[in-house]
This record gives sequence, structure tokens and C-alpha cells, in this order.
Amino acid sequence: MPAGISLDWFVYPEHLGALFASRMICDVAVLVILGLLFTQFGEKHVRFLGIAWALLPAASISWMIWYTQGAFSPYYAGLNLVIIAVSLLMPWTLVEVLTTCALTLLMFVAAGVAHQWAPPQQVADKRQAVISTISDFETELADTAPENFTADQKEKAAQIEQLKAPLKFPLDSFFNNLYFILTTAVITSTASFFLSKLRFQDYRLRHQMSEQNDELAQSYEKLAELDRLKSQFFANVSHELRTPLTLIIAPLQDVLKEGGTGKASLDDTLRIARDNALRLLRLINDLLDLVRLEERDAELSFSHENLGMLVPGVINSASHLAKIKGLKLNVHVPDTELVCRVDSNAIEKVLLNLLTNAVKFTPAGGSIDVELSREGNRAVIEIKDSGIGIAATDLPRIFDRFGQLDSSSTRKYSGVGIGLALSRDLVEAHEGKLTATSELQRGTVMRVELPVGDLAGDVTAPEAHDALSDVHRDARRSVVVADDENSVDELPVVGEGDRTLLLVEDEPDMRRFLTSFLSRDYRIVQAADGLKGYELAVREKPTLALLDLMLPGMDGLDLCAKLRETEGLESLKIVLLTARTDEDAKLGALQRGANDFLTKPFSTLEVRTRLKNLMQASELEDRLRSTNRKLETTIRTLRQTEAQLIQSEKINALGTLSAGLLHEINNPLNFTMTAIQIAQGDVPEGNTDLHETLTDIEGGMARIRDIVSDLRSFAYPERAANKTQFDLAKSIEVSLRLAGHELKDCEIEQQVAPGLSVYGAQNQVVQVLINLLTNAAKATSKVKDDRARKILVSACDNNGRARILIRDNGIGIAKEALKNVFDPFYTTGEPGEGMGLGLSICHTIVKNHGSDLRIESEPDHWTEVTFDLPFTSQEQA
Repeated sequence: MPAGISLDWFVYPEHLGALFASRMICDVAVLVILGLLFTQFGEKHVRFLGIAWALLPAASISWMIWYTQGAFSPYYAGLNLVIIAVSLLMPWTLVEVLTTCALTLLMFVAAGVAHQWAPPQQVADKRQAVISTISDFETELADTAPENFTADQKEKAAQIEQLKAPLKFPLDSFFNNLYFILTTAVITSTASFFLSKLRFQDYRLRHQMSEQNDELAQSYEKLAELDRLKSQFFANVSHELRTPLTLIIAPLQDVLKEGGTGKASLDDTLRIARDNALRLLRLINDLLDLVRLEERDAELSFSHENLGMLVPGVINSASHLAKIKGLKLNVHVPDTELVCRVDSNAIEKVLLNLLTNAVKFTPAGGSIDVELSREGNRAVIEIKDSGIGIAATDLPRIFDRFGQLDSSSTRKYSGVGIGLALSRDLVEAHEGKLTATSELQRGTVMRVELPVGDLAGDVTAPEAHDALSDVHRDARRSVVVADDENSVDELPVVGEGDRTLLLVEDEPDMRRFLTSFLSRDYRIVQAADGLKGYELAVREKPTLALLDLMLPGMDGLDLCAKLRETEGLESLKIVLLTARTDEDAKLGALQRGANDFLTKPFSTLEVRTRLKNLMQASELEDRLRSTNRKLETTIRTLRQTEAQLIQSEKINALGTLSAGLLHEINNPLNFTMTAIQIAQGDVPEGNTDLHETLTDIEGGMARIRDIVSDLRSFAYPERAANKTQFDLAKSIEVSLRLAGHELKDCEIEQQVAPGLSVYGAQNQVVQVLINLLTNAAKATSKVKDDRARKILVSACDNNGRARILIRDNGIGIAKEALKNVFDPFYTTGEPGEGMGLGLSICHTIVKNHGSDLRIESEPDHWTEVTFDLPFTSQEQA
């Protein structure tokens, strides 16, 4: 407000004093309100005081508008500034902004109206002077008509009109200024609404962020405390475990050094116990060292050591690892002494970690080079291998604590991720540096840099040698590298039991331990990874399978699921070995098809008992399956016998009916045939129609005679199974006649070789042919397209036997139905079309003739049925 005095100076210099006083009063009032806002009263009434604080400048400007020119005053723009300031700069709600804008508009309207009807004194005086002037002019012109005005009078009349104009209310100027103030209020109120939402959103986000930061800070503090407690717990547990482990290892070493127990199997078990106890002690020592280094509580015993002697000694102590795997190990040291202030035990641990990693990840036949050199004031130890290398993306993570580049359950190389992290911390404790460079399939270079000369601090006297130091040294040097037997194509079969057990375990010691006591009961086939285990299972068809959960290539769960899906291994009993005890692991094993699981550590008695129970269950299932197969065979035989009995009864019924009818039909048939022959002799010459009619009648009666003759064979069923030598072509003709009704719409093609005399039961062969021809006719009748219904009947000599073939171009038989067509009561037809016995009986009859009924078909195209018959009785025999 005070800066506005410069505007007053140029616009209204005659009112400078009054306007300045108004501005000062407004400023004082604003300062008073600001002061109140910082009081307890102001905190309670902050909204009211805030609106009052904003309205004071609006009131002051409105007073200036009233005091100067009212609606004509250019100071209305100041109200726009007030509205913009309170709407956009103040953190107000929409209601507060609208209230302030409305009151500001009312003050402008009041100032404009008041200036017209209640003007300030100086304005009123001016108006009164104008009115007096107008009155004088009007008095002077009153006696003269307007058309008679002189030039001077006309000028005075015009001045009267000009003087009257300011006395009227300036509606146009008032509306113009009001419009801009109102428009500004609408725009700024809208903007204030969105700004208010944004401010609230920003506040909410800041509040959430603040809460989250507080939670993160608390979580970080808790995690730091938990990490500290975890490290302390690890240190305490590791320390407590070292003593009992030492007391386990030392007696075992004493027994083995003195020649063992004299029993090879027991000595081997003791060696397994010693090696794995050393392995556990080494892991505990590494974990304890890692925790101490993390807590800055590591006690290193520094001494001046000649690395030219220390490095080769450590490398040579582990050279057997490279020899076991068939690796070439080279050590290069300078001729001069290279003395550093180091903890020899710590450096030994670093070198052993790096060397064992190189051995582990270098394939058989590769090489490892260890080189000691000096670069300036640094001693450099480089361990180079020709192994599998490390990907560039994985290289930064190899020193992460407990990190594994391959943490899956199918990883090939074991480990817990401590070695490299501990090695780096130990090297850094010597003010050195451990780095790695690598290239996939080319190898890895691990580089250790140690300062040459004295480090800060005194040299610690070496610790006195005690009885347990040898145990800890042996633990440092006990490294489990992948046994070379894991890389062979096939592990040896052990044990001579009647039942085969598949053992899939990648730990050689665990395999040896399990086979040592299971080989007495089972024939054991072994594999070191899941893929080889699956190949063995498919080939050996074991009764039991003992699988480790974590295996290279394919883990135990996947192997279990794959074995369950393999044909021929559905009944295999599977036991999973796992170190996990949670419910999810157990459920996962059972869902993948495992019959049981063993949690490590386990006892030999538990393993043998569980396997024995599964073996007994497997034997019971085998007996049950055998009994079930026998029952199925018996049921099948009963069904076939039932079908044959039904068919026999049908033939007996047909025979009984035929026997009763034959005599009654034969006599009238003979009389009719004789009468026709007599009638043919009495036909007058030239009466061709009658002659042709009698000929047709004679043909029909002859057909009836043939059918009756064919039925005669069925009239005496006791002769049906009698095997004799008969003409195959005539039997085919008989079959075609008897099935003539079914075949009437079919085109029959015969390819029957003449003179085929076969040996068999003629009636049964005719029965087979009728059944096959009827089936062919039904198949062609179900064709939906317009193809002609064709049936081919063929008979020929085929390698000393008569081959009969019946082929149709009907709907065919689905592939899934072909394997069941000979089952009794199996039918693909609609209900009522048949009982499903025909092909079963035909198959039995053909088998009784020393052949098989063979069916080939292509759905929607054709079906072909073939069988053989012997030419003589000797051939059938």
C-alpha cells in the first residue's frame, strides 16, 4: 500500500494527502491483524482475521474510489489485484475466496453509488458551483427561443449540456469496471479451487511421506538392531558349536591315524563323519570371522611373513584338490623375499577360498596359475583359472555376503556365499584390495593386493600352539570339491537285493553313506543329477526311488513329477530327501507325487523303516494288480462264453424253426417246380409272354429252393462245428444269398479265385461271412454323401492259406474304437441296432480256425476285414 503513493502523485496530486493518510491507516490495521494472528486469540479466530486482513486493502481502495471519481476512478484495478492476491497466494478454501470476492464487489458497488449520491465535500462543492453556473445560464437564456439564439447563446446552451452530464450516474463506466472485477473474481475463484485441491493433495502426500519416512527410520533402526542381534547370535552359536565339533573331530582323527578299526566299512563311515565335521567347523569358523569383521571386533595376529614362502606352502597344501579333478596347478614366485605384515591364518584362508573356487569352476583338464609379484609398494597375488568364467552382469555381485549367482534348486555348484565376502573383508582388514576380472568360457582372475612394509600398529606375537590348533588348521584346509565320480557317465551299481532302488544324490559322501547300509537290502542304481536319474529310472524300472530335493539339472520335485507322468513308472514309490521342514515343502512334495519324505538329519533306522514300509506296500499293490488282471481275464472269458451261448441258443432256435418249416416248404416247393415244368411244356408256340412269365416264376422258385437248401444246414446245429473240406466260393455265394436283403442296395464286387477248397466248419464260416457282409452294408448305408455303396469280397491263395477280404466304402471305424470292437457287447451303433456280439463271435470262430480277424479302417472312407482259412486239416494243426 505505501508504494501506491507514487500512483497518487501522478493521478490525483490534488488529493495526495488524503490518499496517503488512507494508505497509512490501512497499513497500520493490517499490521495489527498480523500481530493478532500470532496470539492465542488469533489462533482461535484465524479464519475471521484472515478475511479481515484481506478486506482491509479492498476497503481502503474502495474509499479512494469514492473519494476520487467514483465509477470513473481507475483505482478499480487495485481491487483486481486484491482479488488475485487473496485467491492465488493465500491458502484459502473456495468458500473463503468467494466470501472475500463478494465483499470486495459489494464495496466497489457501494463506493460507486455513494460517490454519486453522497459524494465527498470537494466533489459536492464542485457540483454546487456547476449547478449555480447552469442556473445562471438558464436564467439568461430563458427569455429567448432556441431558434433565436445568438452564437454566444448557442455556446452557453452547449456548455449547459456538458455541465449536466457529470451530474448523471455513469452507468456505462460503472458496468465496465464491475465486469472486469467480476470476471477476475470468477477466474481466480476457479483457479483457487484447483489450487486448493493441489495444496491439499501436496499436503496429504507430504504427510504420507513424512509418516513413511518415520516408519522407514523405525524399520531401519529395528533392522539394524536385528542385524546386530543376528550377528551376535551367530557369533554365540558359532562359538558354542566349535567346542563340541572339535571334540568330535579330534577323536575321529586319532582313531583314523592309528590305523582305524580294522573294518573297512566302519573306517569309511568314520572318514565320512570326520570330513563332514571338518566341513561344518570350517563353515562355522568362516561365519564367526565374518561376524567379527562386520562388528569391527576381529582379532588378527599380525606378523612379518615372507609371502614367497607362505603362498607356495598354502597352495601346495591344497594341491591334491586340483589333482583329484585332473587340473594342472602352477605356482610362480619371485626369487627375492617379499615381506608383508599379515595374519598368516587370515591370508591362508583367503588363498584357500580363492583356490577352491578356481578348482570348483574349472572343468577337468584345465589349468590354474598362481603368481606372486610386486608392483610398487604392493604385493600382488593373482590366481588365474581356465574355468567357466563369470558374466559381466554378475561380476559386481560375487562379493555380496550370502549371495549366490545361481540360487535355484537345480544349481550345479554348492555353497552358502560366505567365502568371497569373507576373503574381501580379510584383505581389506590388511588395508589391501581384492578384485576380480572374468570372461565367460575363458576363465577368471582373482587379484589380491597387500601393502609391503609395516602397517600402522605393532606386530602381535604369534599365538602359542595348542592341541586344537591342528584341528582348526585341518578345518581350514578341508574343502569339498565336486567329486570326479559325479562327472562320470554312470555310477556303479551296488548291492544284490531282489528289488531295485534308484538313489539320486549329488553329494558323494551322502551317496556313500546311504549305500553303505541300504546295499544289504536293495540293488542300488545311482545318479548324481536329476537328468541322469530320470534316464536310469526309465531304463532300470526300479521299485523305489530316493531323491534329494536339490539336484543339478533337474531338482527332486520336477524329477518326481516327471517320473509320475512316465508310462511304466506309475507305481514307483518315491521318497524325497529335504532339509526343509515347513508345511509348504511337504505339501509341494506330496503334490508332485512323492509317497513320503525324509527331513535331514535322519537316522538310518528311519530310512530303512520308511523304505521297508513302501516296499511292502509296493508288493501288496503288485499282488493286487496281478489278481485284478486275472479277474479281468476271467470276466472277459465269461463274457465270451456268454456270447457264444447266446449265439448257440439263437442258432438252436433257428434250427428248430427251420426243421419244422423245411418239410412243410419242401413238398409244396417240389409240387410247384413240377407243375411249372409241365406248364412250360404245354405253352403254345408263339406265346412268348406266358413263356417268359413261367421262366421268371421258375427262377424265383429256384431261388427259394436254394435258400431252403442253405437253411437246411442250420436246421441241424449239432453239425455246425463239424469241420470238413468245402468249396469256399460256394460258401461265399450262400452268404451273399442269405444276406441279400441287407445287400440289395449295394454294388457287390467279387474277386474269388476258383477252386479254393478249405478245411473248417462251413456253417460257422458262413455265419462269419454273413455277419461281416451285414456290417459292411450297414456302414455304407450311413454315408452322408452321394457316393455309390460298394462292397468288395475277395478270396485268394496267400502263402499256403486262403485269404478272405471284405472291404466297404462306408463310414469307417474311429481309431479309438478299433481296439474294443472284439469285446463282447461293445457296439458303436444306436440303441436297438444290435447287442455288440457279432464281431466277438466272429473273432472267436476265426481263432478256432487258427487265424486272426484283422480290421483296418479310415474314418469316413473305408473299412477292410481279413482272415485266413487252412486248405487242409494238417495246416490248421
